[in-house]
Amino acid sequence: MLSDFSASKPREIFRKVALERLSSPDQLDLLTQVVGTKGWLVLGTLAFAVLVATVWGVFGEIPSKVSGQAMVTRAGGVFDVPATAQGRVAELDVSVGDVVKANQVVARIEQPELEYEIQSLQSRLAELKARQASLQGFERRGSALQGELLASRRQQVEEKIRLGTTHEKTLEDRIRSEETLLQQGLITKQTLLNSRIELEQLRQDTEGAKSQLRQLSLQNLDARKQSDAEAASLSLQIADLERQIGAQKERLALQSVVRSPYGGRILEIKSGRAGGLVGLGSSLFTLERDAQSSGGPLEAVIFVSAYDGPSVHPGMDVQISPGSVKPEEHGFMLGKVRWVSSYPSSQQGIMQMLQNEKLASALTGDGPPIKVIADLVPDATTPSGYKWSSGRGPDFQVKSGTLSTVTITTEKRPPIALVIPALKKFLGV
Repeated sequence: MLSDFSASKPREIFRKVALERLSSPDQLDLLTQVVGTKGWLVLGTLAFAVLVATVWGVFGEIPSKVSGQAMVTRAGGVFDVPATAQGRVAELDVSVGDVVKANQVVARIEQPELEYEIQSLQSRLAELKARQASLQGFERRGSALQGELLASRRQQVEEKIRLGTTHEKTLEDRIRSEETLLQQGLITKQTLLNSRIELEQLRQDTEGAKSQLRQLSLQNLDARKQSDAEAASLSLQIADLERQIGAQKERLALQSVVRSPYGGRILEIKSGRAGGLVGLGSSLFTLERDAQSSGGPLEAVIFVSAYDGPSVHPGMDVQISPGSVKPEEHGFMLGKVRWVSSYPSSQQGIMQMLQNEKLASALTGDGPPIKVIADLVPDATTPSGYKWSSGRGPDFQVKSGTLSTVTITTEKRPPIALVIPALKKFLGV
């Protein structure tokens, strides 16, 4: 049965259309179509793509970029306002965002020991002044009484001298009379001797009275000198105390009153909370100097890793994305590298510049970074005053102290320069 089925239905190996073409000798001179129109279109597209890729590979550019963190700030414009003494903050006259003037009082620190010392000196000064007033009153009264007593005693002594002088003349006359009577034998020699002794005694008393008169003048002078010396001593003590009080008050004013060294805006209050304890030199506020004080435009202080730092050089393009701006809406601020540090920055150096301990610690977490300073490209037509990669940028000014992310274009190379080394490595050439 199988043989019958095979015999009744012949096998068809080739298609009917192919057999008909082979059986038609008039079509043997026609060309065979290998690629159709669609194929040529695809082939042309591929050729154009290869041409474009080749041109781009030779003349195009692929940038190499370095990323980092930055703070937008005015040139040299962020400072710490330190505590002038150790103590408790009594008053806090500013808050974050306030604008202060140069030399404006921003805080007061309690100085109880210094105030107690001033009060003690003032009490001592009051005692000395009261003593001085009492001495002056006593001196006036004493001088008057002493003058009256001295005048009375002087009058008595002068009267004694006057009487002694008169009596002396009387005795001299009597002695001359007795000498005559002694020659006449009317009196004894002893009577004349007694008169002469009396005269000598009277002369001594008179000299003693004159000496006493001179001593009274000396006593008055000594008393005046003693009074003047005591008054001068009190005056010196009072003047010394007044100088001490003045110096302590100046010291109190310097230590208790904190003034802003520059005009500007308060960025952050650190340890200056009212009622809090602060140490000498500890930071109370972070101050951003105003344009008049800082005298410079905004700049970007950038920190890149020590590995990427050597590839950054002055003049390179910088794209800055402030934290307060969405880059997908406004793009990036444009800048140029102005300066690159030759050595990595320490955490202390970063802290001194940025005045932010947490930020300084974060920047040095992977090792000391390289500090880069970039100038922002100015543009007077934008609200911020600086050029942006997309249009006019945001409708507000970027404030000093804004944290940002940064990319620095370190190199631009054609793509073929990247492909050839890879091919050489692949082929082992």
